[in-house]
Amino acid sequence: METSLQREQKLHESRKSMYETTEIYRRTYINEETGLIKSELIENRDCPCCGKDMKSILFTKNGGRYVKCNNCGMIYLDPVFKDNKLVDYYKKNNTEQSSAHENEYEFYKNIYSQGLVEIIKHCKNGKLLDVGCSSGLFLDLCREKGYKTYGIELNESELNITRHKEHKAWGKPIQQLELDEQFDVISMWDVFEHIKDGNQYLEYLNKLLKPEGIIFLQIPSSNSLAARILREKCNMFDGIEHVNLYGTSTIKRVAKNAGFTIVSMISVIDELGPIGNYLSYEDPYQGKFQEGELGEILSKQAVLDQLLGYKLQIILKPEQNREKKS
Repeated sequence: METSLQREQKLHESRKSMYETTEIYRRTYINEETGLIKSELIENRDCPCCGKDMKSILFTKNGGRYVKCNNCGMIYLDPVFKDNKLVDYYKKNNTEQSSAHENEYEFYKNIYSQGLVEIIKHCKNGKLLDVGCSSGLFLDLCREKGYKTYGIELNESELNITRHKEHKAWGKPIQQLELDEQFDVISMWDVFEHIKDGNQYLEYLNKLLKPEGIIFLQIPSSNSLAARILREKCNMFDGIEHVNLYGTSTIKRVAKNAGFTIVSMISVIDELGPIGNYLSYEDPYQGKFQEGELGEILSKQAVLDQLLGYKLQIILKPEQNREKKS
């Protein structure tokens, strides 16, 4: 029988083409002489979590510089794409994510279903808006559970796939839409780390929630064991798109600042395979992924129970004593 590490190895092998295609696209934004993102596309900033300018440089990867805030511990890109340039980047990006949904259907179905279980605990039905819905796979699963499904997707090809499935979907950033709708659930799967001002964004989403509505986030975790051990070799650090990388304390701080309470936080995807490869002096994502000594030291469950998994799934609720801003 196939082990979990063998399944993990196949998953990363299947993504090799996606990573290569994405890398070719990203290089068009890099200054060949400096190896950094073209200066006309970027701007400097202070910490997106606490607002302080107390940063230490961690490393540079794919043309982007990651720093750590010495005040709150937030890890983020500085400098970062200007707003209009970032939107342009996503609109012109490749459609490999929809291919990944097709090629890795079972993986995505399982991880989406796990998040949907958490959502249902707090909201069993109603209108659900998925921001960054790609080709609409998560919306498909939500519709099966009885939700009325809506989506936002900037990539035109993926947006058309979602609309073809008869989900109502828009192709603009949510702040540019004049929505009359209010939603019971707003979900963001691996989207929030792409948002430069998470606090402002959550405040805006709050206006679109019904009084008892919730927000679901899945985000890569800077507290994860994989990120701490692999550092710049970890896929989490892509240098362009992942502009804010939250840990458990920083996501709590941003949520509180925006008027939300975290009512649920779980950890998913242990990433023991890549960690084991790296500690065996192999490529983290293309190594053999064999069972070995690491399994005797760490178990998948131990990693997840301590919120050290590669990603966090989080449920936010607006604080009841705060009125929604108009």
